[in-house]
Order: sequence, then C-alpha cells, then structure tokens
Amino acid sequence: MPAFAEHLDYLTSSSREAGSNEIKPSWFDDWTSYRASSGDASPIGSGENTPWVSVLDMFCAPQNTEWQHPVTRSILRQANNVPVNIVLTYPISKLDRDRVLELSKLLASSHTSEAISTEVAEIVGLNDIELAGALVQSRMLISQQLAEHLHSQHKPGVEVKPKESCSISLASEDARLRVEDTLRANAARPLFTVTAGDRQETLPHVYTSSSSTGGGSILSQFGTKYALPVGTARHDYEDYLEVVIPPAKPVPPRYSERIISIHELDELGYSQLNRVQSIVYRTAYQSNANMLVCDQHRRHIGPGSPVASIDRDSFKIIYVAPMKALASEITHKLGKRLGWLGIKVRELTGDMQLTKTEIAETQIIVTTPEKWDVVTRKPAGEGELGSRLKLLIIDEIHLLNEDRGAVIETIVARTLRQAEFSQSVIRIVGLSATLPNYVDVADFLSVSRHTGLFYFDSSFRPIPLEQHFIGIRGKPGSVQSKRNLDRVTFEKVSELVKQGHQVMVFVHARRETVNTAFTLKEAAQAEGVLADFSCEDNAHWNIYRRSIGESRNKEMKQLFDYGFGIHHAGMLRSDRNLMEALFRARAIKVLCCTATLAWGVNLPAHAVIIKGTQVYDSAKGAFVDLSVLDVLQVFGRAGRPGLETSGEGYICTTEDKLTHYLEAVTSQNAIESKFLSGMVDALNAEISLGTVTNVRDAIRWLSYTYLFVRMQRNPFQYGMKRELVADTAAFVERQRELVRSAAKELAKLKMIEFSFQDDAEAFTIKDVGRIAAKYYIRYQSIAAWQNYFKPSMSEADVLRMLSFSTEFNQIQVRESELKELENLMKNIPCEVYIRVKGKSMCYCKPIYLDIRYKILPWSPTLPISRKWAGATTVLAGMSKAVEKRMWPYDEPMKQFPLKRDIIYGLGNSSGECHPYELASMTAAELGETLPSVTVRLLSDKWLGADNERFVPLSTLFMPASPNPHTRRLDVGFLPLSSFRLPALEKLYSDQSDSLNAIQTQIFWSIVNTMVNVLVAAPVGSGKSSLVHMAIWSTLLRSRMSVWALIVTPTSTVAISTLSELRSRSPTVDVRVEYAKENISFSLPRGKVIRVVTAAVLLDAIWGKRLKLESYPHLVVCEALEQLDDTYELAVSLLRRATQHSSTRYIGLSRSLNDPTDLASWLGVKPANLHSFLPGDREQPLTCSVQTYTIPLSDALFKTLAKPAYAAMGLGAYMTSAIIVVPSRGHCQTVAQELITQHSLNSLTETGFLPQSASAISVESRLAAELQDFTLVNFASRGVGIIHKGIPKAARQLILDLFVEGSIRVLIVSREACRSLPVKASAVIVLGTQYVQIRHSSERHLKDYTLQEVVEMQSRAVQQSEPGHFSLFCPIEDGEMFNKFLNEDGLPLESQLLETELLRKWYKEQMAEGAVRNKQDAVVALSFTFLARRVVSNPAYYDLEHGHLDEVLSRIADRLDHS
Repeated sequence: MPAFAEHLDYLTSSSREAGSNEIKPSWFDDWTSYRASSGDASPIGSGENTPWVSVLDMFCAPQNTEWQHPVTRSILRQANNVPVNIVLTYPISKLDRDRVLELSKLLASSHTSEAISTEVAEIVGLNDIELAGALVQSRMLISQQLAEHLHSQHKPGVEVKPKESCSISLASEDARLRVEDTLRANAARPLFTVTAGDRQETLPHVYTSSSSTGGGSILSQFGTKYALPVGTARHDYEDYLEVVIPPAKPVPPRYSERIISIHELDELGYSQLNRVQSIVYRTAYQSNANMLVCDQHRRHIGPGSPVASIDRDSFKIIYVAPMKALASEITHKLGKRLGWLGIKVRELTGDMQLTKTEIAETQIIVTTPEKWDVVTRKPAGEGELGSRLKLLIIDEIHLLNEDRGAVIETIVARTLRQAEFSQSVIRIVGLSATLPNYVDVADFLSVSRHTGLFYFDSSFRPIPLEQHFIGIRGKPGSVQSKRNLDRVTFEKVSELVKQGHQVMVFVHARRETVNTAFTLKEAAQAEGVLADFSCEDNAHWNIYRRSIGESRNKEMKQLFDYGFGIHHAGMLRSDRNLMEALFRARAIKVLCCTATLAWGVNLPAHAVIIKGTQVYDSAKGAFVDLSVLDVLQVFGRAGRPGLETSGEGYICTTEDKLTHYLEAVTSQNAIESKFLSGMVDALNAEISLGTVTNVRDAIRWLSYTYLFVRMQRNPFQYGMKRELVADTAAFVERQRELVRSAAKELAKLKMIEFSFQDDAEAFTIKDVGRIAAKYYIRYQSIAAWQNYFKPSMSEADVLRMLSFSTEFNQIQVRESELKELENLMKNIPCEVYIRVKGKSMCYCKPIYLDIRYKILPWSPTLPISRKWAGATTVLAGMSKAVEKRMWPYDEPMKQFPLKRDIIYGLGNSSGECHPYELASMTAAELGETLPSVTVRLLSDKWLGADNERFVPLSTLFMPASPNPHTRRLDVGFLPLSSFRLPALEKLYSDQSDSLNAIQTQIFWSIVNTMVNVLVAAPVGSGKSSLVHMAIWSTLLRSRMSVWALIVTPTSTVAISTLSELRSRSPTVDVRVEYAKENISFSLPRGKVIRVVTAAVLLDAIWGKRLKLESYPHLVVCEALEQLDDTYELAVSLLRRATQHSSTRYIGLSRSLNDPTDLASWLGVKPANLHSFLPGDREQPLTCSVQTYTIPLSDALFKTLAKPAYAAMGLGAYMTSAIIVVPSRGHCQTVAQELITQHSLNSLTETGFLPQSASAISVESRLAAELQDFTLVNFASRGVGIIHKGIPKAARQLILDLFVEGSIRVLIVSREACRSLPVKASAVIVLGTQYVQIRHSSERHLKDYTLQEVVEMQSRAVQQSEPGHFSLFCPIEDGEMFNKFLNEDGLPLESQLLETELLRKWYKEQMAEGAVRNKQDAVVALSFTFLARRVVSNPAYYDLEHGHLDEVLSRIADRLDHS
C-alpha cells in the first residue's frame, strides 16, 4: 500500500509545513479498502490471525482487545494472568491489578512526562525500562484504555454492545446517523473518567530531525532521555567498545522559512543571511526580546558601510565568554568587525584591567563570568557599568551544568532583578551548543518560548558529522589500558589515512603530542604502512622541507619526513604557524596537538580523534574528566564548511566513562543547577549590595535562579519530594530553609548579622562580609582563618593562616615534592606549619594571583575593625610585600630598579643610616659612613676558584679627581718661519709650510723655552714631529758640541724614530746614532742625536756614576704610555744622575686619563703640561666598539666575519683594511670568511683584488718567497696574511703589495701588529683575548692591554684620508674600552713593584754601599714615578695612605724583607 505509507510519512514529517495542503483521495481508498496479506493480517503486536477488513477495523470493536494499544494489551494480559502465546512488542514482568491501577493514575496525572518517568520505571521494573519509555510516550491513550478497562470490571451491569459489522458507509445519511449514535453514547457516559494530563508543548522555533528523519536523539524539550538516534550502531571488540552515531539528516525548510535578502536589511553591507540567521533575524534585529539560541555552530554577521549615527555613550554591551583565551579572541574579532562603526571593544579579565577612562570610551566589554560577578558586586567604579548595561550576551551557557555554573546563575539573577527594580530594558541573549532541556534554560533567562527560544539540533551542522565513542577496556590508568588506547588510536588513524583523509589527534599535555606522534609513526613502521602517511607526492613538499629545516625544533623536523606534525602552546609562534600552514597545504597527514589548536585557530580536518579524557587541572591539583565543552569544540574542527563535505569525530575514553560522554555529547543529560555549591557566597554578595535585606527578599531572589526552575522540574535531584512542588506553601518553605541555612553559615562567621526586625528575618552586612564580597573571597576561607586571627601576629602566623585558604585545598603533594618539603621544613627561616599529609604549599601562579589580588589586599581591614594594631601592621606589611614581591624586612630600596650590588650593599650595611639620610649627605660624608666593601672574584670556568677581598673604606684613600684636560684652542696655524731658523725650514720643506693646531698651541713651551715639558696627545696630533723640530733647533743653534738623547720603550719605536731623523740628517751637520747594545755617555765631538731603548739605557747607567760634562743637553722620552719597570727605572736613574745639571726633559705620550704625576716625575710644572683628549687629533677617526658573548673559538670568528666585512666598507669609503686577530691560527679562517662574505655581496669573482691588479702577477711575485700555496691563493684574491711564522722576505713582499694597492686587506696576528709599519683606512680588531701557553702545556686566556689596543688604533690614523677603527670585544670589556679609548684617555700606573727588577737593583745597591740605610733608600726611591703614584693611589699598591716619606719607608721595608 504505497499510498498508505506516503500518507503516514506526510502526517509525521515536517515537510507538510513547507509544501501544499493537498490531500489525495487515493489515501482514503487504501485506508478503507486495503486487505492485508497473510503476513500483515493482524495489528502490530497482535498474536491473533483474524484478518481485519480495513485499517478502520482497529477502532470498530471496543469490546475486542484488538483495538487496544499494544502496551495496554500486554499489561492487561499480565494483570489477568492471560497466557501470552504471542511475541509481544514489550515483554514485561507480571503486574497485579493494584499496580495497574497505580500506573493508570500516574499516567493520567497532571505531572509532566519527565516528572513521572522515574516512578513509571519503578512500577514496571528496571528490567522493562523500554516499556517505561513507551508508556510515557503514549500516556494519554494508554491511561484512558486502562481506566475504561478497570471501570468496566467494577460495573458488570454496564455492557458495551459490540457492533455487528465493521462495514462503514460513507453516504451522508449514514454518516449523520453515526454521529447521532456517538453523541447519544457520549451523553450516557460520565463527564470525567480520568484526570487529564499535560501535552508536550509545540514550540515554533524548535528545529529537530528526530520526528521525521530518525536523526538526532529522541528526547523531550525538558531533557528526558528516550533513546539514542536511530541508526546508532554498537560494535564490541576485544580491546574496546565502539558506539557509532550517524550524521543527522538535514531538516527540510518549513513553509514559513525564507532567506532574508539584502533588500530587507538596513544598509549594513550584508548580501544575505544564512538559514539560521534568517530564522532568528526578526527576533534578534527587530525586537528587544530576550533570546536563547541553541546551535552547534553559532555564526556571526559581518560589518558593512556606516549609514547611521550611533550614540556611543548611551549603552554598554557585555559579552561573557567562558574563558580568558576565548575572551581575547572574541575581543579581536568583534573589534575588527565593528571598527567601521566606531565601536570600541576591550577585554576585561583578571589579566586585563581597564581604567575609568577606558571603560567610558568602550561600548563592548568582553569578560568572563567570574570577572563580571566581581564587577557587578561593586556599587562604584567598575560597578557603574551595570547602570548603563543594555545587552548581556552569555556564551556557552550550557556551563550551567559545571562548577562555574553557580556564577552564571548569580550574574543572570542580578541582571534580571536590576532590570526589574530600575524599570530599564536589559536584554539577555544566551548562546549555547545543543541543550537537552532548552525550555528550562529559556525560562531561567526569561525568554519567551514562542518568540525568543531557538533550538537547532545537529542536523543544522553545515557539514554532517559522524561521531564515534570508543570505550577502552582495561583498568583505568593501567599499562594494559594505555596500550589498548595507543593501539586503537593507531587503528583509527591508519584507517582514515588510507582513505586519503587528514587527521588531528588531540592529547592533553604538550609532551604527549611528541610521544603520540612517535608512537603512531613506530606503529605504522611496524605494520609496514608508513608509506601511507608520507606526503612526498605533494607538489611543494621539497619547499616545505627546506622551510622546516630552518626550525630549531628537532622533533618537528624528524616527524615531518613521515607525514606527522605536532602543535602546542609551548612551541615558538613561528613553528606553530609553520605547522598550521603545512597542514592546510596537505603536506602533513596527521597532526598531534593540544586543545590550543581547537580553541584559538580555525584549522579544520576531515577527522578529529580525542586520545584519552583525563586532563590535569592545576587548580584542583588532580586529573579530571575532559569537559563536554572541550569535546564539542574539538568535534567542531571536523568537516569545516567549504573545505570538507563530511566529518568524523572520535573520542577514546575508558569503558566506565563511555556512557557519560555518550549522553553528554548527544545532549541526553539534562542540564542541572550547581547553584547550591555557591549559594552562601552569592547570598553574601547580594546582602553586601543591599539587594537582599531579609529572608523574603532572598526567596524572591532565588526565584530568578536556574535552581528555582530545576527544583520544579526534577525535585528528586535537590532533595525534595514531588508533592512539595505542587504544594506552593511547602515549596516556598523549602526555599526558606535553603536561605536560612546559608544565612546562618554567614552569621556564624560574623560576615552578616541575622536578626528579627519588624516581624521579618533581616540581614545586615558586616565588615568581613563586605570585604569578602568585594574581593571575591570564599566563605570557606573566612571560616578557615577565624581561628588564626590574633591581636598579635608574626609573618609566620600570617603564612600559616594563608595555608588554610580554600585556594590551597586542591593542591596535591607529588611524590617528588616530599623530600623538598622536608628540607624546607628544616631550613625555612621562620616557623611555618606545613601539612605534608595530603596537601602542600607549592608555588603556583594561579594561587599566587589569588593571594596577591584577592586575599592579602583586604586582610589588614579585618584587624583594623577589631582595633588590633599589631596584626594590622604585620598584615599590611605582608600585603605590600606580596604586591612588591619582596619580604617586609627586605631593603626598602629594592622596590626601585637599582643595581643588585647597590641593593646588596644597602641590605648588608651595618650602619644605622636610612636611604633618605644617605641621600642628604655630601660625597665626603657618604664616604665616611660606608665602612667597607667586599670584592668578590668569580671564575667563569672552575668551581672552588672564587675569592673575596674585604676592603675597609675607613682606611681607603681614593685618588683625586683628574685635572681637566687641556682645551684645544681654535687658533691660527703658525708658519715654519716661526722657528726663525732657515736651515730648519729647509729641512722640513717637503712637509706643510705651517704647523697644525696642537703644534701651534704647544710651540712656545717646546721651542722657545728650556723648561721641561710633557705632551699627552693622540696619534696624528704632530707632537713627535714638533719635538723633533725642537731637537734640530736646539742642536743647530748651539755653538758647542752637544748631544740629545731619545729614549724609546721598544726597538720598534726606536727604529721608526731613527728612520725619521736619518732621512733629514744628511742636509745638516748632525749625526744620528742608534745604540743597540751600549751607549756612551762621553761628550761627543760635534752634534749628535742618540736613539736608545730603555733596556740599553738601564744597562748603561746601572751602578755607574756619570760625569757632569757627559750629560745630554736634551732628553726626549717617547711613548711614555708604554712605561714599564725597565723604562721607569732607567729614566728614574737618569733623572737622579742629572738632578744638578741643566738637562732638559721632554715627555711624549698618547692621551692619558691623568698625567699629573707623570709630569711631576719628569719635573714638569703644571703650566707646561699639555694633556689633550683622545679625540683632539687633526685627522678624522671614527671609533666603534662592538661586543659579543661567544667564547674565543673558530665559531667566534665565523660569526664576526659578517660585521667585520661591513665595518671594512671597502669600495664605499675605505680603500684598504687591516684585520688584527689574536693568533696566526685564526688568520686563514678569517681570510676565508671575508672572501666568502665579499663573494656574497659583490658580483666579482676576484675577491678583494682591485681591477687594476692581476691575480697571476701577484701569484708569480709571491711564489718564489712563499711555500704555502694557500697564502699565495689568498694574496691573489687581494688578502694578505702577516704573522711571525711567515719568512721575513715574504712578509716584506706582502707589505709592498699592500702599499701598492694590489692587496687591499691585510690580516695580521696580534704579535706581528706591534712591528707593523703600514697603516690603512680601516682597522678592525677581531677579539681582545688570546691564549698564552706556558711550560709547553698550560693554556691561559689573557686580555689585550689597553696600550696594545691603542697601538692598533694608531694604524688607522693617516695624513691623507679619514680613518675608521672598529673593536670587537667581549661584552664585559666593552664599556672599559670605550671609556679609555674614546673618552678619558689611558690610565697609567707604575709597574716597579710588580716585578723583581726593583728588588734586584735595590739589593745590588745595598751590597755596593750606594744605599747604606733606609734614608738613602727613600731618597733613591723618590726619583721614581712610583713615588708619586703611591701617594696619589696607595690602594692600587696595597699600601696605606700617608706622607711620601712614610710610604717610601714602607716600600723600603718591603724590599728589605723580600
């Protein structure tokens, strides 16, 4: 009977609402004339073989049991002991007549189907649970049939006459007679036979597929569970049980539905709305009604063009998101979409606070339930937001069923009451995934069921989702269970990959992503299916492989080759972005990730697998079940619109949790209230706000909660009998009991006062309650602290009190922490009670934040209210200490960003001065106040090699501030004719015809006087040239035989000076001599300039007496910045020998920090001391100091190659460069790296070789002198290498090529740089440390001296062009080099006490009788530079400050006893 089936489908489907109302006559023909075949000869459930004439025969014989409902028939046969020979649809246990009567009354009662379902199940028995569902589903029909049957048995005289025939005539007269008979029979029946029951309400905006297509869960609007969706399959395997729920079939559009087009919208820029948006549009956009939208995929509407002005100061919109991470995402999304309207969106959470100005400027605030609860508890400040609230949006409102649900109930109840009291319109919109008892939630939100309630089941998913629920067998947490979980996960992943799908595997720990990925890879390898996971066939796989090769994540690189990826919040942002991009590009087939990916990133896949449902909750300190919210969020990643046509979601849990997740995800568990757990705190908050003042107010307040709704629906859940719900007075009394219980708890803790006023039970808030409400303190914490608040408390008492806070209750002791806690108990500096059994006070960021922002800020107010001064002081100190993250007894200056050594000094100072007193002191007073300092020496390599030195400041004498440097004057340059000596002018005719600025400034002192002079000036200032002119002038003007002595620290300086003087001596009658081994102090014949090194000079005058007539007329001391023990002792002995003569002394030096004592040593008066700054040179020289942190190694020079190449600047502004490296071993490394850098940055292949030079020519010139072909090859690329290991002839040839310009880069070792005779426009010093080898095996790392670096710097000073000097040094030395090289000049101290030279000379003098006593020793020492420095800076020489004679006497004693 196809027409009959078609008619049934028409009557039971929603399609008739969308189509026409046409009724086909053929349908009725089948209903009245169809003759059943032998297989369908009886009604469903009947065991009789009596055929029926038509379908209407079922309702023609009331005395016959064939008209009865199959369930009624089954019950009556059991009750009457009728043998059951047929196969019943609902086999049941035996029921007696009394239980049938009780069942009939229950089914006919006015209670809802949900309310009676439990009792019906108890009557029929738990073995017949399916029958109970069938009874409730057809309760009205069955109850009527049972009642009539029982009624007929009680009145045997009343008979129901059977109809003789079941033939029905459709003629009009026959129909009239049948109606009359029916009316007559009905008139004879009693008016009421049973109590009428409530029918399930039909709601207009509830869209489900269960009634028509068999999809979705079969349940009521109140959450009553009937059955899983039709088509659900259950598969039982050895290792697991699997339940597969097929995708829900789409619900056909109703006749009233239509898509809203752009023409019906305001000009907001939308093209059209989708189906769900079109359905809710009229209510959402064209009314102010409260709404509840239950949809698994809630969709947003995008912005358009602004067409209307908005009064932005007249409203506030609050969007309550379930968590902070989601709040941030929503803030960004809404801000982007509504920015065109000038709407500002900001986040207000525990991490993001807003100022008063920001709140005023913001129209939409995204927050969390807890934060909004805190805000609305405050009458002022942030609490003023509530007064301008126009729209409250609560996302994920199904969280009512979780622990945080009490907070949501609190804020909704507060908002509803505010709207009622203020008579203002505050719209509430609830958003949720599919809810089972959506009507209850709608009633809670004051949503009209007919206009504001919108329910869309899973059939509205844009992509159908097949759900797999897998229960892993084995004891939870056991090895076998984990092994089964891994095996099942691999089976599902492997199967999906074989089908060509991508899979996301969600785990619950960062490390587990890596472990799972490798486990899957190893399993695939063991099964021989690893090739199925490979993505090498991807067109861009090689490109992606190179990209992933740049990552530092080793596991990520290892897994990529096999088609696996990982993703979690602990990875670098760049690595996460790369993983997301690779998955989108299908370059990865399996991505193992955490829930971070599900919440924050829109990255879809065909299938998602949740591996395990145990998640560690740091707040509780234990593993908890994965929330349904997270499961739904993960399942939402399966089959995203536009990318997949289908989706699959798998959740693998333990077998005992299978039913829980099956019911929760398929929305078969009613959402219950959790308000009772938070009612005490919520009541305290309302009392504090003043909205609840007595028990009557509290009862009314409860009526706004979800608890109130559910207590009526499911009283058993909340400890109530069903009869109490029907009895209004009893129900109110139950609410009164709840309120009184909570109020008594608060009163016991003295948070409120609970009393009787005006015949009412009144509430009065107290200080503790007000503070707890303001700072969101739980009443359990107040209870825990009551016994520990005392008038006098120490910091230990405060810590003990805090340890009993409820915030710590859920922290579990880990086994690894026990030993640490035991050590803490032994070593903690104060008495603290640690409860090791079960709980610990481990540091945890959420706990710290609770203490910092919630607990301690208010704690001082409690003892203040009790007038406890001592406790107030301690608690206030602890509150500030936590805020500042320092102990109350710590140094107060620690609150400020001072250096650690300063804080350490202040904290360990034994003085009584406070910082404000120190700040008011002068430098001298401050120096007297600080008694001592401790210098700590730490080895960066060796343990146990540290040392400390106690330096008492009371006896410390600090050097005086250096005298200011000589200011370089801007004067006109003197001509050479100023010498008034034509021979001298002719001698220097090849140079400029005038002096430079510094030469002009010091000309008078050096040339026109015979006084001693000291000139400290930078390289290139012309000081040496002027002094040489002065030597020539002195000798040429003299009419007698005289001689001048030039003393140099090294032979290199001596040779350079000798070369300069001899180039000019042939034109005048003056000899220039160089004494290599011995110097004669005899009076020469004629005029002589003698150049000598300090060592040769010392040998010449050691223990000898010089004759007065043999003294030199002029002594020039060159390069005094290189003053060492030999140089100092030689000049000191010469100064002592010539003390009674007219010998003139001229000292030359690089710029010095303080040359005052050096001038005093040479007998120079202050007026003749010329000390210039390092920058006062004639030629421009730019100096830069760059630092590094890499230790001395080849890796360092490879790293420095690129910045060194940039510093050379060849071709741009530099023509040549000298690179100084620590040793010869580094020369070739640096050369190769520089050539590589040049090849990368230029188009030439000849390296640094200029275009005018020939590589073949350079090779041919060097081949004869150099045996090392590598060095020849470098030279042919324009890079020369100089070190002591290269033959002298080859070095000279390389220098010649450098001077010619064929070699433009010269790499020189540190030791060879000292005697380097060439300069360059750029000098780069790569590193300031070198390795010194002692005793053929010991290696010591030593630093360049400042003098060495200055000498290297001088190689960049040229007369013809600007120079550039770059220094690369360790980061700890950067400041020092910059200070002394570029700012102040070099420091200079005596080295006589650092070597044995002075002791050796002193011993010989004592032996020869030249020094007979201490007085003679003091007199001899007084001619040294040391004698000046020990007075100025005695601490440097480990001496106490005193007069010169006292200090020198101590030195003599030291020499005597050495």
